[in-house]
Amino acid sequence: MKASPKLPLLAALLIITLLTTAYGADSQKYSIEAYFYPVNPAVGEEARLTLSIVDKASGEPVRGLNVVVRYSVTIAGVKLTITKQASEHEAGYYVTTLQFTDAGENSIEVEIYDGEEKEVFPLSVIVLPPREPTKHMMPGMPDWLFLTSSGMAVLVSFLVVEAYSKRIGEKPYRRYNVLRNRIIKR
Repeated sequence: MKASPKLPLLAALLIITLLTTAYGADSQKYSIEAYFYPVNPAVGEEARLTLSIVDKASGEPVRGLNVVVRYSVTIAGVKLTITKQASEHEAGYYVTTLQFTDAGENSIEVEIYDGEEKEVFPLSVIVLPPREPTKHMMPGMPDWLFLTSSGMAVLVSFLVVEAYSKRIGEKPYRRYNVLRNRIIKR
């Protein structure tokens, strides 16, 4: 009986599959979940990334890790890699802020170092195009605050003109009437 030439190929494929399963993603010590706020970040907007890190063996949150987040941005046509340190806020929760410059799918790399070994987790996020500016062209500022600050600016300018009118009003030939927007001659 002649051996099939496909048999060694199938055996090698089986060995590679078993090794990949044994030493693949299950060999990681930690499991992470990533949360973005806002859920769909937009270009130019600051997005808060919260990472929940849990020990796979015990299922408990892990404290005291060194967590570094790396992502790429394009500035003036040059692609740069930004590295940010995530700070621990609660047991197992690490937070950092990111700001993306490219719309579409962006890759993020989370590196966890516990003092003994380093683990790297690849993530991706869909970044939206820049959001439309608000009607008063001050993104992020509430309407009531914009209207209040605009009203205060008008009031202050009115008071400055009144003070100026009183100062030059000492001379009998010049006085400025703010309400009618003209100089009153006496």
